[in-house]
Amino acid sequence: VVLKLSSEYQSISQRKATIHDIFVVFFQGLSSLRLYRLQQNTPELYSMGMSVLRQFQSWVTHSEWNFENKLLLLEAEVHFSKGEHDLAEEKYLAAIESARKHRFVHEEGLSNELLSTFYKSRREDKKGQEFMMNAILCYRKWGAFGLLAQPRFQDFNVGK
Repeated sequence: VVLKLSSEYQSISQRKATIHDIFVVFFQGLSSLRLYRLQQNTPELYSMGMSVLRQFQSWVTHSEWNFENKLLLLEAEVHFSKGEHDLAEEKYLAAIESARKHRFVHEEGLSNELLSTFYKSRREDKKGQEFMMNAILCYRKWGAFGLLAQPRFQDFNVGK
């Protein structure tokens, strides 16, 4: 699916992007990098993630407010994918702070959730749980109760 979106990404990069386009590209980058980590022998996935990262480096020059936290989160995922754990952690924390500062509570939640995944992959379960709880609080504040009903949140006794 991610590779199929590659052609859509190419057409977006050649025209003026809509808000929908920007989110398609953002999640394509996150998905590509995650899949790359799970399937290490897929350089095209890493390449796609890096293309998206470069696009956000360009977009952030037009609006730091809208794109900084997304760029930082993509950078965190790149560092995680490369095994650069200290840099990844630094970028995740910066993405959380940027999303909070710019009042993107849903993206603050996403950054917390991905940092939780990062910590759990390193067997730092206590930190992982702490950041998952932060994600849940953000999603609850955003009103994403359907999201919170998903199985991955059930261990946290999430209620309204």
